[in-house]
Amino acid sequence: ASGDIDLDGKVEVVFLTDSELVVLDVNNSLESDGSKRWPMYGHDAQRTNCANCQVDTVTGLEPSFGPSSVSFAAPWPNPSSGNSVFSYQLQVRATVSLDVFDARGRRVRTLVKEEQEPGDYQVGWSGEDNAGSKVSSGQYFGRLLVRGGTFAEQHTRKLVITH
Repeated sequence: ASGDIDLDGKVEVVFLTDSELVVLDVNNSLESDGSKRWPMYGHDAQRTNCANCQVDTVTGLEPSFGPSSVSFAAPWPNPSSGNSVFSYQLQVRATVSLDVFDARGRRVRTLVKEEQEPGDYQVGWSGEDNAGSKVSSGQYFGRLLVRGGTFAEQHTRKLVITH
């Protein structure tokens, strides 16, 4: 990308490397390399997504091509009286969000929102919302959103809560 990002009236060019964001000041003198570098804290390893940002909207994803990098099992037990376990497996390091939504599509609880290494994961849900109150009986959906350098996958599993 390019533009006057520091508002000095001169054009800067911005690009990403594997580990940092680089800004080149095109109109800088030859005595200086004209670059500024800094790490991108709060972002995933591939710099494709902000792991620490607050996101309260559900959005579509571009389809990924090739074999899946994620498996997401049905929650167990199902139906449940409140305590359930979501299990998933990652093939690569990725930013992971695991949220529970009600039948109207409202986020009830955020269970995971972090960058994770490849491996097997089990996450328990006690049947409570983000405020700590027990949810009512009904249908809920666990949504696993996984983003890596070359893929973005979304998987949803239905869970029935009975009291």
